[in-house]
Amino acid sequence: MKINGERILIFGDSLTHHGDDNAPEIWDVDRNSSRISAQPGDLLASLLAEKGATVRTNANVSRSAVNFWNKSSKYQHTSAQDLISLDGLFAPTQVVVMLGTNDLGLNLRADTLAMQRIRDAYIALGARDIWAIGPPVFANAALNAQSDVVYQTLYNVFGVDHVIDARPLSTTTDRAGDGVHFQPSSARDFAQRLLFVLDKIGTQASVLPTPTTLPTPTIRLPVTNSVSLNTQKIHTVWIGIATTVGTGMLIYLTWKAVRRPKHSWSVDRSQIIKP
Repeated sequence: MKINGERILIFGDSLTHHGDDNAPEIWDVDRNSSRISAQPGDLLASLLAEKGATVRTNANVSRSAVNFWNKSSKYQHTSAQDLISLDGLFAPTQVVVMLGTNDLGLNLRADTLAMQRIRDAYIALGARDIWAIGPPVFANAALNAQSDVVYQTLYNVFGVDHVIDARPLSTTTDRAGDGVHFQPSSARDFAQRLLFVLDKIGTQASVLPTPTTLPTPTIRLPVTNSVSLNTQKIHTVWIGIATTVGTGMLIYLTWKAVRRPKHSWSVDRSQIIKP
């Protein structure tokens, strides 16, 4: 993903919202990342700005794809149409939709249609690419199971090559008491990992180094958590493995997952990215 010189909009919920719960939805980034924030998307916005982008966040507490359109959240002070019109004046070249936590357990069809409307609205504004980042990992097994459905929706709406699976990039340690939100330290780590992956999206596998051995991953997700339910096709998906090596080293893997009818999943390494 090209960052320097881009006009990037992060569209999100409380994990992106800047300021207190009732602060305005829109924030044009004017602060660097060397600040305390418990919102990873908020910090990600500053990190992107530090790499040369002009960045805006459009987010509010409790936002889901569905309630964005019907303004049913008490924290949304401006209608969806007006927010999108304001974003049209910003003229984003790329949009990062960082949603999903408040979409857990919602009606699948309604959520899919709402996500499609968000995608189409920003395409109509002239955005070249619409990326999606889904929910982080949770300690709660039920929430993780619901995340599988949300990620399937994101893959269907935004395309498997435009979705970042945030689960292997986040941890369940140093989280807020609700197990959903973050403490400042974990928010910063998560934001930095998201920045790393966004910066590397689109890198050709042929030019990437391939180590003969890989370190033991700190997080490993089952392939079935993220792969399209269409068993007849091959998809390249952001499921893989994220791991820290030494100090500040992150390796993020893209895997090609194949499921053949009446057979089990098989996985082949297709891309390795290193800083």
